[in-house]
Amino acid sequence: MTIKVIFQVLVFVLVLAMFTTHQAWGEGDCDRQKKSVLIKCRKTVELGTDYVRPNRKCCDAVKTSDMVCICLALSLDDEYHVSVVKLVDAAEECGNPVPAGNKCGSKNLVLFVLFFPKRNSVVLLCS
Repeated sequence: MTIKVIFQVLVFVLVLAMFTTHQAWGEGDCDRQKKSVLIKCRKTVELGTDYVRPNRKCCDAVKTSDMVCICLALSLDDEYHVSVVKLVDAAEECGNPVPAGNKCGSKNLVLFVLFFPKRNSVVLLCS
């Protein structure tokens, strides 16, 4: 009888541990992805220059990255070198857009379809 109780408690603890561990895994660290995208898309997202269409290496990095996570991971220091507007445009052009309503660096993305019906244009508003 005691072995049955111990076994039930053990199973309960294991199941509980699985759920708590899963929550800890829920938020991934995308620092490597951010560095990869910023390096491979440097000419596209560089602050203070004209927008240059993303090349294949840039788009490959963008397509395989979690752009929402990268946007959340952008620091104010990153924003001294990277144009958030260009990063969002590159993500959209490469087929991995950042959905409206998300935060990208210090900016909030708001869908602005009313004035730009042909394109899913995004306007950046300071938060």
